[in-house]
Amino acid sequence: MEQVHAASATAASNRRASLLAMSPERCIIVHRGSPRLQTVAQVARIHGTHIELMGKLNFGSRHGDHVEMAALSNNQFLVAYSDGSQRDTCYMMLGSLWDDMLQSFTPPLMMEPSGCSSLSVAALSPSSAVVAFNSNTASSRGAPVVLVAEVKGQLITLSEKTEVGERLDGFVTVPLSSSRFLLVYRNLRLQAAAARVGRVVAAAAPDDGDGGRDEDGDAAGLQAAVGDEVPLPTTGRTLTYLSAARMSLARAVVVFADAAEGHVVLVDAAGDSLTPHTPAPFSSEKPLSVSLSVLSDDSFVIGFYTGDPWRAKVVKGAVLSSGHVALVESRLPVEQPKNTHMVALSSHSFLATYHEGSNSGAGAAVVGAFPRGFGIASSSGEEGETVGVRLGGISSSHMSLRTGECYYAGADGSLTTSATGQRVGLAVSANDVLMGSC
Repeated sequence: MEQVHAASATAASNRRASLLAMSPERCIIVHRGSPRLQTVAQVARIHGTHIELMGKLNFGSRHGDHVEMAALSNNQFLVAYSDGSQRDTCYMMLGSLWDDMLQSFTPPLMMEPSGCSSLSVAALSPSSAVVAFNSNTASSRGAPVVLVAEVKGQLITLSEKTEVGERLDGFVTVPLSSSRFLLVYRNLRLQAAAARVGRVVAAAAPDDGDGGRDEDGDAAGLQAAVGDEVPLPTTGRTLTYLSAARMSLARAVVVFADAAEGHVVLVDAAGDSLTPHTPAPFSSEKPLSVSLSVLSDDSFVIGFYTGDPWRAKVVKGAVLSSGHVALVESRLPVEQPKNTHMVALSSHSFLATYHEGSNSGAGAAVVGAFPRGFGIASSSGEEGETVGVRLGGISSSHMSLRTGECYYAGADGSLTTSATGQRVGLAVSANDVLMGSC
């Protein structure tokens, strides 16, 4: 990794911040600030590797103890949170940006008055999102449910809740399309991670009071429907962290960790069917505060910290042509990191926040940038002309690379292990090169 720079402190407490990238230059940070530990949000403007923190906007009198956000457009986003000062009552509201400043939040809409946990939200389109959480009702504490939030202007309408199962937590909602999503969670009964494909469907028309359906009344709206559970290949130990993100319409990446190690697994989605790949280990040092974000259709980044030794780390993952995952680890230049969190800004950069244990509990943020990949021209050309590239991360013309060797490119497009040309990257198979990784 290169170009990792520290930025200004966010004055956060020692709680983990919530992050939402609105564009490569704008990211929303939500944290518990001072005075009196109120929950505040602010925009981080990214200028290369420099961060400018804009004015703060608080949640009013409410405290966001578990805050989840999802972008609906470049200037509007959803916020779902639980209020620990009110028995974990769950709320949802809309936030808006204007000229790189947080303009306002709409009045909070109550989702679950009896309290909720394991909250997750994902935007499916500019006008809809899906929300998953454990509903703490009078009859059932911790009932897993999914609902749809429809957005029209500044108005949010919530669908009826769809029950998912029992003894589930750690929900992660992953958008696949405007009507499909992936629901990933921990199955406490099986001590494993699992996933289901979900769909947004038209709700049944309301009853007209005589046992029939009201065909002339208001539109029934939308509701969530979920498919069968598919277990994910985990270690069998109790999972401490679970996260997931979309890589394409048909693929998601899932990371999980237990008290000993962390793994990443790809999950392919075809219709309502799910096919998990073989997990790949990304850490053997008890990763803590694990987060995941996608850089591109074939790459992602994992952030976490370790306590012995005390280090903040990022792991860049690349999906090879074979379907396997290649992982490269780097360190962030921070001291005694805690409560790390991270979000991708572009295909080669990310924003990370953390609590600095050596600095009186202050929160801080850094921008990280990965080296850009490049190709070798297969023919000469004039300025402005397009020419073919012989090597661009995956090459069909090089079939005898030695796995584990660092390769360099000559002017003619040839590859060699001698450091006489331009460094290309690490061979991870006979014809796969991971750019800039050696």
